[in-house]
Amino acid sequence: NLIKRGANYGWPSCEGVCATKGMTDPKVTWDHTTAPAQVAVVGDDLYVSSLRGYQLWRVPITAALQGKGDSARTKVFSGYALRALAKVPGRNELWLGTARGANGDRILRVTVGDAVGQRAARPAGTAPRANGSMTRHIQRSAAVDGGAPAGAKTLSKGWHTPWGISFLPNGRTALVTERLSYQVYRLDRKGTKKWVGEVPYTVPEPYDEGAGGLLGVAPSPTWDGK
Repeated sequence: NLIKRGANYGWPSCEGVCATKGMTDPKVTWDHTTAPAQVAVVGDDLYVSSLRGYQLWRVPITAALQGKGDSARTKVFSGYALRALAKVPGRNELWLGTARGANGDRILRVTVGDAVGQRAARPAGTAPRANGSMTRHIQRSAAVDGGAPAGAKTLSKGWHTPWGISFLPNGRTALVTERLSYQVYRLDRKGTKKWVGEVPYTVPEPYDEGAGGLLGVAPSPTWDGK
């Protein structure tokens, strides 16, 4: 949705495009099996992580505003349930958190250089787009870096359902929350992980089995990270 003051987006009466008078339709829609999670903007593109869809999506903002978002969206890569998503300040790079659980999750690093005219090598087995630009659909089978999908690199391992990523004002370090462990960590661009603290009993068990637990995080704009 493109949020505007006073608009009615229909929930819970409508999901997706709605024929009810007075409702505002979304700019891009997915079916329930995709479960879009979080968004980040790089250049003129919107990137969307998905849990059940196991994909990172790219949506050109101009196409979405013109009502063509559904047909213009493309897959960046497939292979992981993805939730946490953030753009690295000053870089054409995204950090993503996988959502498998049981301390087997990763923070992935993805360069999206073609958003500003840079190019990346095309993985073997994928076809170029019809217009000759870099392919954005990287096959799930072309895995590299010990399990990370082709096109993505593992920044850090050993996470338990990372749910929120938010960069500190210095732009070099991010805070990362773990939904089920209630832990908060700092993670720098080298992949160094440091424990910050715990937010205990964010939600009583067993409700953390659903969508509860420790979710988003937002640092103070004046925090120096010490």
